[in-house]
Amino acid sequence: ESRTEYKLLAEFVQLRKEQNLTQRELADLTGNKQQVISRIEKRENSPTLKTFCSLLNTLGYDLQIIKR
Repeated sequence: ESRTEYKLLAEFVQLRKEQNLTQRELADLTGNKQQVISRIEKRENSPTLKTFCSLLNTLGYDLQIIKR
């Protein structure tokens, strides 16, 4: 697992918590199951890019590519 992936998922968890959303609430908003969100956050499953972007969009964020 890359450092970038680890960092992105950690930031994702932080964003969800900052918005006071439970995993279940986020799952309901995105049409996923709570278990899917849990597995992503525990880094047991890597989400597809489509799923990750959908989760971020629901939280009000976009994924961007920037030059180092």
